[in-house]
Formats: sequence, C-alpha cells, structure tokens
Amino acid sequence: MKIVSKSRRLAAARAQEASQRRRRAWLAGLGLLAITCLFYLPAVSDGFIWDDDFHVTHNPQLESLAGLGRIWLKPGATPQYYPLVHTVFWIGYRIWGPWAPGFHLINLALHAANAVWLWRLLRRLAVPGAYWIAALWALHPLNVESVAWITECKNVLSTFFYLAAANMYLRFWAIDQPGALPGRWRDYAWATLLFVCALLSKTVACTLPAAILLLHYWQRGRIERRALALMLPWFAVALPLGLLTVALERDNVGATGPQWAFSPLDRVLIAGRAICFYAGKLLWPTRLTFIYPRWTIDAGQAWQWAFPLVAAAAPLMLWLGRGRWGRGPLCALLFFYGTLAPALGFFNVYPMRYAFVADHFQYLAGAGWLALLVAVALSAARRLKLARAPRVGLAAAVCLVLGVATWNRATVYRDGTSIWWDTIAKNPAANMAYGNLAKYLVLDGKLDQTERVYRKVLELNPLDAEAHNNLGFALESRGEFKESIEQYRAALRISPNYPEAQCNLGFALIREGDRSEAERHLRRAIELKPKYADAHNNLGMLLAYEGNLEAALSEYHAALHADPAHAGAHFNLGTLLLGQRQSAGAQRELLEAIRLNPKLAEAHNNLGSLWLSQRRWAAARDEFSRAVALTPRDAAARQNLATVLEQLGDLPAAIEQWREAQRLNPADPRPRQNLQRLLGGKARP
Repeated sequence: MKIVSKSRRLAAARAQEASQRRRRAWLAGLGLLAITCLFYLPAVSDGFIWDDDFHVTHNPQLESLAGLGRIWLKPGATPQYYPLVHTVFWIGYRIWGPWAPGFHLINLALHAANAVWLWRLLRRLAVPGAYWIAALWALHPLNVESVAWITECKNVLSTFFYLAAANMYLRFWAIDQPGALPGRWRDYAWATLLFVCALLSKTVACTLPAAILLLHYWQRGRIERRALALMLPWFAVALPLGLLTVALERDNVGATGPQWAFSPLDRVLIAGRAICFYAGKLLWPTRLTFIYPRWTIDAGQAWQWAFPLVAAAAPLMLWLGRGRWGRGPLCALLFFYGTLAPALGFFNVYPMRYAFVADHFQYLAGAGWLALLVAVALSAARRLKLARAPRVGLAAAVCLVLGVATWNRATVYRDGTSIWWDTIAKNPAANMAYGNLAKYLVLDGKLDQTERVYRKVLELNPLDAEAHNNLGFALESRGEFKESIEQYRAALRISPNYPEAQCNLGFALIREGDRSEAERHLRRAIELKPKYADAHNNLGMLLAYEGNLEAALSEYHAALHADPAHAGAHFNLGTLLLGQRQSAGAQRELLEAIRLNPKLAEAHNNLGSLWLSQRRWAAARDEFSRAVALTPRDAAARQNLATVLEQLGDLPAAIEQWREAQRLNPADPRPRQNLQRLLGGKARP
C-alpha cells in the first residue's frame, strides 16, 4: 500500500481547490458575457444613425488600401485621429461592406469583453461585490448609447484597451499585495502598448495613468515615487494626443464659435451640474434620450452653484471620513470624477452645441459610481444582517430590471427615424432632432411630414439657417422650386457664408433656368468649401448644359477627387463620356455609379443605351428593365426597353411597353407610330 505524505495530500487539495476556483471563474465570466449579449441583442439588428455616415457609410478612407494609410498617417482625414477605430471600420467595411449588423456585433463583443475585464480588475483588487458591479455596469441602460451607436465603437474599443492595460499593469506590479515590488518589465511594456492602443482609439483614455496612481493610493495609502516615475512616460504620450484631439475637435469637427464661448466660471457650473446629472441617471435611469436639453448657464443665479458645491462636498466628506469608511469610497468617487473630466465642459467638444451631457460620455466613468453604490448597499445589508441568499436575489432583481430597460432602450436605436422621434418625445425643444428627423423623412419620401418638421424647427428658432436650407431641399424634392429658392435665400441672409445653401440655391436656379446666377452661387460654394463634391458636380452639370464640356469634365473630376464615392458625379461623368462616344470610360463610370447607388435609374438607362449601341441586346434589356422598375412613369425608359425587346423578338412585351409609353406621354408620336407598325395600323391614337 502506497503511503502519501500529509504535505503531498495538502498540496493536491490546494491544486484541486485552485482548479475549481478557475473553473468557477470561467463559468462566471461566460455567464457575464452571456447575459450582456442577451440583453443587448436588439442592438444587433439596429441600423446606421447620426454620424455613422461620416465614420462608415460615406467615409472614403474605407474604400481602399490607400485610405488605410491616410487613416494612420494623415490627421484630419477622419473626423478625429482615432486610427485604431477607423482601422476596425476599414476591416469591417472590406469584409461585409455597409452592413450595419456587422459593426453592431463588433460593439457588442467589445462591450461584453469590457464587462469581463472590469470584473477581473475589481476581483483582483478584492473589491466587495466585484461581480455585481461588473454586471450592473454591463446591463445599465445608460451604456446603450455606446454599444448600439456604431460611431461609439471608439468608446468600447478604447475601454477594452484601457481595462486590458490596467489588468496588465497589476500583473506587472501587484500593488494589492503588501510589500510587492515591480515584476517583469515585459509586462510593463505590454501595459504601455495597450495604453497607447487605448489612446489611438479615443484619447479620453488619457486619464488611465491618473487612475493607476489612484489605485496606488487606495491600496497602499500613498503614491510611491517609483509609481509616479512609471506613469511619466504614459502622461508624456497622452498629452500630445490629447492636444491633437482638442485641435481636431475645434478645427476639423467644428467645436468653435458662440455656442462654446463660456467663461471659466460658466465651465465650473457646467461641470458640477454634469457630475450630478450622471450620478442621478446612473442611480435612476429614466427618460434617457439621445439629446438632452441644453441648460442655460448663468453664474449670476445662486441656485446653479448648488451643483458644483455638492460635487465638491462629496469627495471632501469621504476624505474626512476615510478613517471610518476606508479609502475605497473616496477613490471610487475620484475615479468617477477624473474619468468624466475630459467631457465635463472644460474642453470644447462638438456635442456641446446641442447639450452639455450625453449618455456615452460616462461609459467607463460610471463603473466608479456603481462601485460606490454597491459598497453602500453592501454596508446597509450588513447592518440589516441580510443573509447571502436575499442579497443575491436582490442584486439579481436589480440586474434584471436594468437588463429589461437596456433591451427596450436598444430598440430605440433601430434607425435614424426612431432615434429622433424618441428624442423629440423627451426633448421637444431639440432643434437638431427635428432637422435630422426631416432628413430621414426625405429619404423615405415622406415630403409632407418633412415640411411640417422643418417648419416646427423654424417656429422654435426662425434664425436657424440650416433649417431654412433643409426646408428648401424638402420643397425642391417635391418640385416646388420657387418656394425652395425663397428658403435658400433666407438661409443665406442669416448666414451668407453657408456653402450648402449656396450650392443648393445654385442647383435650384439651374432648374429654374437662371444659369448665370446659378453659376455665381455654385462658384461661391466652392470658394467657401474647395473640396465640396456636390458643388463641383452641380457646376459641371451647368457647364455641360452650356456646351462647355471640357470645363464640365474638369468639375466632375474635382467632385470625384473630393469624394470618390459620389454616385452623381460618376453618373454625370459617364453620361458626358457616353455623349463623346468614349465607350470604355462611360462604361466604367456608369458601372461605378450603379455600384454606389443601385437605385439610380438614369444610370441604368444610360448604361442600357451604351449596351444598345454595342448591340448587346440582353444586357441592354436588363438595364432598361431596372430603370423601368425604379421609375415606372419614365416614358423614355419604357421606349428604350420596347426597342430592345423588339430586337430580342419579344413582340408582346415590346407592344406592352410602347402602349405604356404612349399612355405616359401622349404628346410623343413615336409610341403610336411604333404600335401602328407592330399592329399593322390598328393602334389607337
């Protein structure tokens, strides 16, 4: 009989216990992933909404390998210099194109991974209720905006690298263990690389080195010189990237002007109120909306100072009570404040034009506040001597309530129309919500609703030049050119240097036959915005009408240089080349126009004409059929289809198309003449 020593039995028992702990940890992590994915499931079927066009659907940098180079090497080529985010978009776009669910799956996968990273970090630091903090954070409806909005991939990707860097740093230096010293420098190098990746995803991650120092203070009661020295390179990397973001936000995105003209005292008021706002929404997440009402800031009103005073008093109270409550609550609150700092109004960000707060601003910061709330709840449970089962049941119930709220909130991001209707219902004074809603209504062909929405915007603010411009576009889409011209002129009276209104007025004047004034406005639009593809394209159309084909060709090329994905410019260039009998160039441009916009009936019709000239009857029939399907009331397309059907010997179908063309345009003698020819003189006049 083999005798096993007591020490070996003890070692085996410890190994078995460690194995069980790892198994339980894996199961817990998988459970956290599963519940996060479950309650965010509606987000996967959501579409593209506001700003997603700039980042994905109309981002020319995603079209080519050269675009990937510009993403990394040319700050300003994308709305912000977040090259890792746009690389993710580039890869996704190359694999599945402008397919929204693919991008939503990326956001959801990152958010679920972030929940696990957060749990691992809190667990390592022995934070009470670590799993429930991570679960509450993962399922909180305030985070839906970061997950269900494709543009906010920058939030979830940056947080992924941020939390990975923090976990790796704790692997390098186990500051949670008394007396532990820095370990392998390879781990520090990995932590540094992950931090840089976080910055290249969104520079809000610049707060991480301060958060690391806060962890040192929490765990050890002081910040060691060595810790400060280790963080200096991180601060050195974060500072220039942060300044670049501020500059691009101002110069490239447009966060400058009277909407951002606040005094230092005003910014203190904004910051204090924003902190209280986020704390309240995390505690009681009701009436969440995409655009919140923009507060009127007035340092002369005493009640507005209550917010910064409360925000300042809370950490002071926790500091004074640290002997009783420990340093943990203070550090959780300071993490909440510090991580929010870049979005508290001290720096100009574009959304401040509409509101000082947004759900996605608090994405990572909210974990600190939730940790503090869980600590308070656990303290209350201990005082009430609640057993473990009711504590777990209560926590699970709260998670379930938050999960259901998250499910419902995710459905609001279904498309651009639903998000703006929801915003208007909760913030009826949100001008930009009406304006953006109307743009989607135009795309849906709901022109009457569009006009009513824009008139509501102008009722709220008659000096809204953008609303006048957009109302003009809606009226123009209905064929009301004279009325649209009045709106464009109104927009320019308010804002003379408004390139979009200059361009739209020029196009409307072309339709009205006033080509001289049209050219003046189009050239002014290009002067104001040299890389304005629509203005170049419209000027090219005008020059082509006047017979100046070389100049028109130059404008079309300028439009495509500004926006290689401009379907209209490809179509116009292809049409011009078709008229010049340059078949190869015409074919290339018309095919590209159709690829970019398969619903462009005129491109199908002109490509059919090209195939017809080359006696490619079947190909011509297919293109004319598509043109007729897209524009059933286009008599010319039906005549073209009838012609090619005759060539293919399908006389009954040809006769049907000639008859429909005659019905649509009785003044044109050609359908009647062809019907008489095909029917032996029996066609009805």
